[in-house]
Amino acid sequence: MHYDKTAVVPLDFTTRLHAMKEKIDGDIFKQAGISSDELVAEIDNVLAVTEEVNAKVAKVNEDYLDSLTEGDTQKTKKLYDESRELNSGLLAAFTYAEDHFVKEVGRDTD
Repeated sequence: MHYDKTAVVPLDFTTRLHAMKEKIDGDIFKQAGISSDELVAEIDNVLAVTEEVNAKVAKVNEDYLDSLTEGDTQKTKKLYDESRELNSGLLAAFTYAEDHFVKEVGRDTD
């Protein structure tokens, strides 16, 4: 029921990004003769962007819930319509992450 009162899906990628950062094995990078610093820096960059997006999503959803509560159907529709691009972008990012970064358990890879 909570999601029914949101204009944008509240997908938060920060948890997985923090986990990715923690899983970096510096010893393996050293054995390969390269530094993990660039990877860590890029993860930090993505985390910063993700936190900005999370704040924007929270604001849109807060305004949307307020308009629903107030019964202002014009404002609600306007907020919903204006949020479609943000919502689509988040869903596309989620799909990309699922397709490229999530291990499929039990799948044959012949």
